[in-house]
Amino acid sequence: MKLLILYSLISMPSIHSQFDWKTTVFSSGASPFLTPSHPALNENVTIRIRVHSIAPIQQVLLYAAPDGEAWEMALAKSHSDHFFDYYAGSFALHWNTFRYHFILITQDQTVWHYRPHHLQRTPPLLQESFVLLADDHMPTWVQSSVFYHIFPDRFANGDPTLNYRPGEYSFEDWSVTVREWGEPPKSYEQTGNLEFFNGDLKGIHHKLDYLQELGVNAVYLTPIFTSPTNHRYDVQDFYQVDPHLGTESTFCLLRQALHERGMRLIIDGVFNHTGVNHRWFNRGRLHEAPGAYQYEPSPYDDFYLFYDHPDSYESWWGLPSLPKLNFQSQRLRDTIYRKADSVVQYWLEEPRGVDGWRFDVANMTARHRQYQDHLEVWSELRKVIKTRFPHAYLLGEHSQDGTELLQGNCLDGNMNYMGFHVPLFGWLIGSYAPVESQYRAFPNFNGRDFQEQVNRYLYAIPWQVAVMMYNAINTHDRPRFNSMSQHNKVTQMSALVFLFSFVGVPSIYYGDEIGLPGLYDPDNRRCMPWDQTVWDLDLQKQYRTGIQLRKQSQTLSQGSFCWLFAEESVVAYARFDQEGVFVSVMVKTPPQQPIAISMYALGIAQGQAHSVFRGTAHRVSDFCLEVPPVADIYQIH
Repeated sequence: MKLLILYSLISMPSIHSQFDWKTTVFSSGASPFLTPSHPALNENVTIRIRVHSIAPIQQVLLYAAPDGEAWEMALAKSHSDHFFDYYAGSFALHWNTFRYHFILITQDQTVWHYRPHHLQRTPPLLQESFVLLADDHMPTWVQSSVFYHIFPDRFANGDPTLNYRPGEYSFEDWSVTVREWGEPPKSYEQTGNLEFFNGDLKGIHHKLDYLQELGVNAVYLTPIFTSPTNHRYDVQDFYQVDPHLGTESTFCLLRQALHERGMRLIIDGVFNHTGVNHRWFNRGRLHEAPGAYQYEPSPYDDFYLFYDHPDSYESWWGLPSLPKLNFQSQRLRDTIYRKADSVVQYWLEEPRGVDGWRFDVANMTARHRQYQDHLEVWSELRKVIKTRFPHAYLLGEHSQDGTELLQGNCLDGNMNYMGFHVPLFGWLIGSYAPVESQYRAFPNFNGRDFQEQVNRYLYAIPWQVAVMMYNAINTHDRPRFNSMSQHNKVTQMSALVFLFSFVGVPSIYYGDEIGLPGLYDPDNRRCMPWDQTVWDLDLQKQYRTGIQLRKQSQTLSQGSFCWLFAEESVVAYARFDQEGVFVSVMVKTPPQQPIAISMYALGIAQGQAHSVFRGTAHRVSDFCLEVPPVADIYQIH
């Protein structure tokens, strides 16, 4: 049923004189401001903008320069409701990428330019404009997903026959140690990451009832391939499931069980580097055929970057155990993603049939000093994979500014560190990680800074990509929010509000939902406790509520995003479409008084607001929603 909103009468000048019509100007890449949402090349599209009907608008234009020259189209007033006038124009989308903004000319001939969430007097740069993609090939199933992120060694043990044995093998200066489930993990300096708790794939399979009851409908697994370490980012064979996790058959059964429950699965691809004992490199001669490290001729000789063979070679972060792959090699590209039996395609193909890949350190892949062909590689990979697997989710890890990979021709989305994690931690925690495993104090980051950081990365990419971004409060590479905030329930609730109501795809790192603590790696990789007496059941209930809300609401998965205000310690924003309106409130330090939110930009004068997490009822009166000074999401009726 369509949302019914009661509006104040426009004829009441005493009400509208308090507000500025310019705050009501709005458009976005979401429906109904763009239809269809995912247009094909040469298909007719309609673009709309709305503004308060009392605004002194004389003309509205759509401006673009798709062929390098200015292109303008007059927009006609298509319809009005009790508050807004809507201006629309339709045209055939002949361009793969179409950048545009709006020009509003008032009755006194003042010219205004509107780009995403910003009305200004000067024309914006092209990269600041709205972006519309044709033939985007986005996997639309992702929009309605809530992911659960699992580090396999620490989630559950389902087959003790696969367990590691103490001293089973050695690597570098360490040998295998085995710990009891639930013991605190030890540092790399103590164990060399050869410390195992014996989680496995069958253990995940055994816990699918738990995941289904929690409500998540997609799973992301960190690497599952043969490796000497517990994190498995130093892969030895991309075609083999690590025997301590199971077999390929075990994996296929897990994937099948997930699909039978309506759940998706993506896996981790480490294609920037390999382990030194990968069969392509083979430093330790664990494989019969010679690798690039050997002096004998090898089909993998150009897969790596050697300076002085065999011991001087390019490696990830200068770590000799992680030699970097050389994407200047056309045969490497064939092996990784081009050929039908390439690594990426092999795991997408049945019977394995994964639903997508998370690409480790996508920001560094195919980049080395003067060689910077990463855009070519990711663009080529996309074309190849989407031809055979159009619904595959291509997700990149990018801890820096990844917007160049997010323009519709490379990745579907990134792990949204800069547009989600950094502003969240910067504001609510007062620190963030500029580089991995290094947190920087940021004590003066306030709600307005939070808004600015979110805007910068949200509006630098097409909307069709923004709704595919992977939003996570915590990951296996970052300290858990729960511990960083010193178990602060106020900011923890704000983080949940942001997770479940912001643009993009929510992800839950295993254990977050029951309050599992953890600071820096490896403390953030503790074992999942299956003793429910140690769980935070109230927190788990809040997670379940947020998950169900997100899965059921098209508005929160696809609807427009609009800021309502941002202050020192409180921010509020809205998600809305034809079906509904949600208002989200985030709080760092609770104010002494109730929070008053202007609903004028949304055109809502009167109505009811239902609290999602607390279940309380509130009123919208005279364009004002007054709510308690706590974080929550409000559904407006």
